[in-house]
Amino acid sequence: MFKKAFVLGLFAVFTTYAQAETNIIPRVGVQLGHYSQFGFSNGFAADVSEVTIGGNTGVTVQSGPFLADFNLEALQFDASGTDTWRTEVAGTLGFAFYRSAYVIGGYRSASYGDGLMNDDFATMTGPFLGIALAGLQMGDDGKDVFNFSFAVNSNTYETDVSESDDVGVSLRIAYRRAGSPHSYGIRYQSFGSDEVDEYFTTIGYSYSFF
Repeated sequence: MFKKAFVLGLFAVFTTYAQAETNIIPRVGVQLGHYSQFGFSNGFAADVSEVTIGGNTGVTVQSGPFLADFNLEALQFDASGTDTWRTEVAGTLGFAFYRSAYVIGGYRSASYGDGLMNDDFATMTGPFLGIALAGLQMGDDGKDVFNFSFAVNSNTYETDVSESDDVGVSLRIAYRRAGSPHSYGIRYQSFGSDEVDEYFTTIGYSYSFF
């Protein structure tokens, strides 16, 4: 139901603002950081604390006071000798309620397995709601551009034999020079349920095609 509403909402937004200036910005990137998980069951490794590396790609669309974003990312880590992948797909809609300040909402789906998009071990899915500050210009020349977002996530963690619900948070800060396609950032995410607690922090680089 949520996924259907999200798609219909996206369609309505860009139908209404079809005559407004629309910016479409694809991106690719890499990230490096630290990943921790505690308490996975159903045969999946517990008490993991490892360096993680991965990549991401996505696209942001802005039209009038609205924005939409799609992001696909993959993180790899060693779970007690098992080469494990965490693949996450997320869709976001936002509305600018004051200048560059947005209220955002969307849906995220993460899968855990021994390959990309593989969910043999577990899945964690759910909606999120938060705020974002986009394109904040700072510095003496106004060319230091910062993006900030914070969201609260409602999660459902599911394996073949169990299912539980809990909440988490996501925080992102990114920097680039005005007019530059190069962006650098830091990200923190935490998710939890009765079955598992998960935390990771990464630093990343992305290149935008605009």
